[in-house]
Amino acid sequence: MNIEEKQYNGKSKLLQGILIGAIAGAAISMLDRQTRATTMECGKKSYQKVRHIVENPEIVINKVNNTRNQVKSSFNSIKEDVLSISDQINALMEISPQVASVVKESKEAILEVTQSSEK
Repeated sequence: MNIEEKQYNGKSKLLQGILIGAIAGAAISMLDRQTRATTMECGKKSYQKVRHIVENPEIVINKVNNTRNQVKSSFNSIKEDVLSISDQINALMEISPQVASVVKESKEAILEVTQSSEK
């Protein structure tokens, strides 16, 4: 036996051990009456849901389509918001130099008025 075969057998035994342990744990858990009742109830509910879906696949298809449409609508809304914010930022960038110029001119005018009134 070469190294690869030994590694494969080791992995196989590990997987086997995990599987056997899981089965043993589940079997021991089923000794409890409450666990059995809960498991049966969950199994029945799951079976009914799967059966309902198999009998009415259009329900699932409609839900998927509705979700897809909601995601698409949300994406478009976010896209529009981002474009609007981008436009506002660009407008502010254009206005800022103009505002700075007006503030500078106002400051100079105020200084002139205060200096002329001090003389």
